[in-house]
Amino acid sequence: MGRRELSDRDKWQDLAGDQGKEAEIEFYQAMICHLRSSGMRVEKNPKDLAQIYVSEDGWWGIQPDFAISGEGRTVYVEVKRQQARGNAHERACKYWTPGILDSMRRKGGWSDPLVVPCWWIFTGGLTCAPRYRTEIEHWFRNHKGHVLLWQDISDHNTLTQHFDRHILPLFQRDQ
Repeated sequence: MGRRELSDRDKWQDLAGDQGKEAEIEFYQAMICHLRSSGMRVEKNPKDLAQIYVSEDGWWGIQPDFAISGEGRTVYVEVKRQQARGNAHERACKYWTPGILDSMRRKGGWSDPLVVPCWWIFTGGLTCAPRYRTEIEHWFRNHKGHVLLWQDISDHNTLTQHFDRHILPLFQRDQ
């Protein structure tokens, strides 16, 4: 790739980053308002998974976009915005790996090894593109409640209704 192409790519990445931040802001505002009187809390960029890897090089880890906590437990949230091209949806799947799920359960206070303590929210053009919808639905088969294809980020009702129907019951169940 030449200098000009790389320069154009940087502009594209800046725009995508800004649009991704917009989706995160909408998520945060909607959930803060929705959970205001519930005793639950939403945390931006939680640090409790920051040191889940250890080697002779030291400690490091991951940082989800958000954590929703209540009842002594935490569900981690990854918000990915992507047009009808790219790999943001694939990068979000690191949270779907067995080791990361185990770490999220341990750090999030979940004793049930079958609980999936993560909520994936996808926005942007991929929510309408059949190819991406099909991939995401296939990957998360039997766990569709943990995934929201949030087409209109200004529609906070879709987000909060999905939370109430699929994520909130996790906090209400016995361990």
